[in-house]
Amino acid sequence: MRVRNSYSQIDLAGYLGGCKVGVISRWETGVQVPTLVQLMLLANVFNIPIKEFYDVIEARAPVELTYTDHLTRMINLTKDFNPKQWKLLFGFIGVLNE
Repeated sequence: MRVRNSYSQIDLAGYLGGCKVGVISRWETGVQVPTLVQLMLLANVFNIPIKEFYDVIEARAPVELTYTDHLTRMINLTKDFNPKQWKLLFGFIGVLNE
C-alpha cells in the first residue's frame, strides 16, 4: 500500500508523526504488527477503512490480543504522543463519528 501510493518509509514515518522507519520495515516484513492506534493512523493516512488492515494482520498474527491488551498497548503508545500524532488520532476519531 505504501509503495502503491508512492510513499517512502521515511515519508510514511513522517505522516505517522515520527514513527521510526525500522518499525515500518518490521510491519512490512511481518516481524511486528502495528498497534491499534498505529492502525487508526495508517487508515487515516491512506484514507481506507481500518478493517482492511485487520484482514492482513489476522492472517499473520500468532496469537489474538484481548481487548485489554489493545487498550494497554494504546495507552503505552499515546503517553508519548507529540502534537502531530494527537491531531492525526483525533482527526481519525472525528471521521469515525461522522
